[in-house]
Formats: sequence, C-alpha cells, structure tokens
Amino acid sequence: MTDLKLRLSATRQPSTVNRMMSNLSTVSRKMTRDRVFNNLGFLNSLSDIKTLYANEPVRTTKTIIATAISAMDCFPILYSSQLVEYRTYFKELANRIEAEDASNIKTEKQKRKMVSFQELEKARDSLKVKVEGFGDKPTARQYQDVQAYMLFVMATMMNDITRNMDFCTMVVVPDMPVNEDKDKNYFVSSLGFMIMNKYKTSHKYGRKLIQVGDEVNRILNECLDLRPFPYTNEFPFFVNLNGSAISKAGGLQRLYERSGLDISPTIIRNIVATHRLTSQPFSLERLKQNANAFSHTVEQHIKYVRF
Repeated sequence: MTDLKLRLSATRQPSTVNRMMSNLSTVSRKMTRDRVFNNLGFLNSLSDIKTLYANEPVRTTKTIIATAISAMDCFPILYSSQLVEYRTYFKELANRIEAEDASNIKTEKQKRKMVSFQELEKARDSLKVKVEGFGDKPTARQYQDVQAYMLFVMATMMNDITRNMDFCTMVVVPDMPVNEDKDKNYFVSSLGFMIMNKYKTSHKYGRKLIQVGDEVNRILNECLDLRPFPYTNEFPFFVNLNGSAISKAGGLQRLYERSGLDISPTIIRNIVATHRLTSQPFSLERLKQNANAFSHTVEQHIKYVRF
C-alpha cells in the first residue's frame, strides 16, 4: 500500500517504516496467505489476531498490535471502531509486561535458560579450544564457531554490554571513519573501540564510544583475521555462511547456540547483569555503574537482574 507507506513516512524514519510494513506483510501472509496486501482488511478481526499470536511472546504481540494501530490510525474514520479495540488490547498487553517486569517473573523456559556466569566462561573457553583447532584458514562453517567465540568473549570480558541487535548494524573499519553513517555502528579495529550510533536508547544517550579493552581487542582482531571472505575497507562484524551480514538477532542467537547452551541473547544480558550486581557487596554506586554499562536507567537495570 503506497498510500499507507507515504502516510507513515510523514512522521517516521525510513527504517522504522520499512520495519512496520514488514510486520504488516507478515501478519497479512499468516492471515490470508497473500504476500502483498492492498488494504488493512486482515486487521478487522482482533480476535483472529489474538489467536494467531496466542503462543508468541507478549512483547512480540505488543509490537504487532502497535504497528496495526499506527497503520489504521492513518485512516481513522475507516477504522474507528477497530482502533478502540486495538488500543484497549495494547494497554492490556503493556500492563501485563509491566506486571511481569515489576515482579521479576520468569517463565519456565527462561528459568531453564538461566545458567551461571561461570557456565558462560566455560562455554567461552571451550569455543576457544575449538577455534584453535581450526588453524589459520577455517571454512565458512567453522568461522561460525569463531564468531560464537567472539560473542562469548564480549559477553564475559567487556565492561559495556551492548544489545545483540547493535551488532547487526556494526561494520569493521581499520581507522576512524571520515564520514560516519548514523545508521551504522562501527568497530575500529586498530584503536579497540566501538562507535555506537544506532541502539535502543540512542535517542536518550546519543553517540557512544565503547572501549573494548586491550585483551578483548586482541582476541577480536585475531578472530577477524580468520575470516574466509574477501577483505574491504568496511565489512560486517558478524556474517552468515555466505559472507553477508547477519541482519537479525536470531542469527546471533544461532551463534550462541553453537556453544551447546540453550540460551538467548536477552538471557545472556540477564546473566551478566545478575553476576555483576550479586558477585560483590551491593552499593548504589556500583548499581549506577552497571546500569550505565548496559545503557540503562537504574530502574531499567534492576528489571534485568534475576535474584
């Protein structure tokens, strides 16, 4: 729907609009099996949408509902009754998420994925041994294990813990970029720091520089030297088997799973946050420092800790 895309673009960034159109296409395909939708009729029945996403995480459903509201809000007269229903349901989902966060509830699946920080270190060390066995010319498939090792090194050894989606827009450059693309994050390999332009809370904290530390920088550069793909002045930090950039967090989760742990990127952050806050005597200053390392407010960070 060209008209819908134009109306959404009036108040949103192109990347946001593309993501919303993709979400709507996914719902349309699931509801009608049509890859291209010409109207928003597939959103008429909220009960059908609820059934479709009954087994999905609440946050996923909330995102879909928010997208549907934004789309229908472009045609408020035509979808006035549906908007009332959808907004009511959106508030219900938001309240459910808030209640779960406030009480620190974990699902049984999350509980199974919560391992100790020491388990992450063991997984890192096991991957290191595996990578050393590849020699200096790993295959594209073996390089997936190299990248898994990189993820565990950063999770267990870096002070600042960024979200996995931030790596999906990260490219490697040898020196400071002359003209930074604000839709990209950078790993400056010769200097050992990351330039964070695009991340979840960038609207609040703005451009950030993250020092990875000398040891982490050494390991990352050694791993990047093993790339079985052509080198350019700028290349993706994490890649698929064919050398293309991993563009979704699910791709990084598959790398984590190569460690043998049944674990997700979000749970990794929970584990690290919990370890940092509970491994030493509590102090408000340490809590603030840890929150800053995660680009969180103190209130947000407390929700990540699993006591």
